This record gives sequence, C-alpha cells and structure tokens, in this order.
Amino acid sequence: MMDFKTMSDDKFIAMMKDFIQTYSGKKPSTEDFKRVVDKHLGENMDWFFREWVYGIEIPTYTVSKDIEQTEDGKFIINLKVRQENVSDGFKMVVPVVMNFGGDKYAIVKVLIDKPYTELKLPKVSIEPKGIVFNPFNSVLCEVKYK
Repeated sequence: MMDFKTMSDDKFIAMMKDFIQTYSGKKPSTEDFKRVVDKHLGENMDWFFREWVYGIEIPTYTVSKDIEQTEDGKFIINLKVRQENVSDGFKMVVPVVMNFGGDKYAIVKVLIDKPYTELKLPKVSIEPKGIVFNPFNSVLCEVKYK
C-alpha cells in the first residue's frame, strides 16, 4: 500500500485506523479485517489472504534483466522472473527499483503470477545502472539474481 512516489504509508495507516475504530472493544475475525482491507484497496483480496494469511508458501524469485536502447534514445529493461517453491496460481505484486546512479531512481510494481514471467518495465530516458527486485524486503521471499 506504500505510495512509491511519496514513500508514504498514509493509505496503510488510514486502513489500520479504520479497522481499530470499527472493531474497538469487539472480537474481530480475520474476515472482518479482510473486509476493511478490501474496502481500502478497492478490490477483493481473497488471493492475498489465501497466500499470506492462510498459506505457508514462500516464493523464490530468480531475476534476470537486459537493457535495450530504443530508436528514440530511451531505454527499456526487459525483466525475466522465475517464481518457484509455490503452487500454481500463486501471485504477488512486487516492487522493483530502477537505479540510474547517484540519487536518481524510479520504483514500479510488477505482477508475478506464473512460474515464469517476462515483462518490459516502463521506458526511461536515462540508462539504468541496475535493478533491485523487492527493495525494502516488502515481500516475504527469497530473491536470486542471474
């Protein structure tokens, strides 16, 4: 729920405040919490609760990349991710940082929902020096680079 443009957790904090205000003095269930999460994210989060609350699998991601320069002088990172040690259908939204050197970077979120995913990160005008898959360790997983 972090806003990577501002590095703010305000949405998460608002969700937790809502949960506390709604269920203060009560005995909420996991389903009660899920309803608040669904409300604040604006979507059904069954998949997330199935994998991270009720499940016990921890994915391993093997990540590789290549960078191509486009005809207009911009750059695209082609990202390849192998997802292992989880059942078919396991999905996760994972942040990726594109490092440009110095204090310049961009953060994007990618959906990994298959054993093997290939995707192109957004086109950028500066050649990336590298990437970090799952910065901040925000997803419980193991990451390997190839």
